[in-house]
Amino acid sequence: MNDFEKRLAEIPLNPAPAGWREAILAAAEKETPRARATIFPWRPVAWGALAACWVLIGFFNFSGPGRGEIHSLAIAPGRTPTAPQMAEYFERHRLLLRWPAATETIFQIDRSKI
Repeated sequence: MNDFEKRLAEIPLNPAPAGWREAILAAAEKETPRARATIFPWRPVAWGALAACWVLIGFFNFSGPGRGEIHSLAIAPGRTPTAPQMAEYFERHRLLLRWPAATETIFQIDRSKI
């Protein structure tokens, strides 16, 4: 602290008048119930909506297909593909990549008649 702050710290504070404390607390007590009621009138509705959401989540969680059915849809086939199957897949993939170029040469589209 510098010298000015030290001198300010040495000055004693005057107490607030005694009547102010009672007036302030009485005004606060009078305003508190109304202020709470007007600020949060939606709080019970919000808690009810949250509870309803959790009930719906629980209902949808347990009303769907069983765990085995869900996981069976996501599991890959048990067998790995054979070499001829992989070759056929890559050949189809290669043909699909060439498809747009092949259609223009096969059908000979005349754009002037369109």
